[in-house]
Amino acid sequence: MPVRRLLGRLREEKIPTEISNSLGTFGCNQIFYHLMDYVERKQLGIPAGFIHVPPLPEQVHDKQAPSMALETTTRALEVVVDDLASSL
Repeated sequence: MPVRRLLGRLREEKIPTEISNSLGTFGCNQIFYHLMDYVERKQLGIPAGFIHVPPLPEQVHDKQAPSMALETTTRALEVVVDDLASSL
């Protein structure tokens, strides 16, 4: 995935975004590697990647922890899908 381009597009939309060079916890790693394995085994020939989104504010017990409103997350994913679709 064109991570830096997507970062720029999201920031243009004023959506708080960071690049992580680590997939983080076991669950995120497992999802990503299963996805990549599936794409390869099925020879889909499509771009694939993993986008981690923060929890909703109402899901965060410690109000200092990162969270994002559903509307913002939805807009972020729309921006990413639109950008990726237009570059195929």
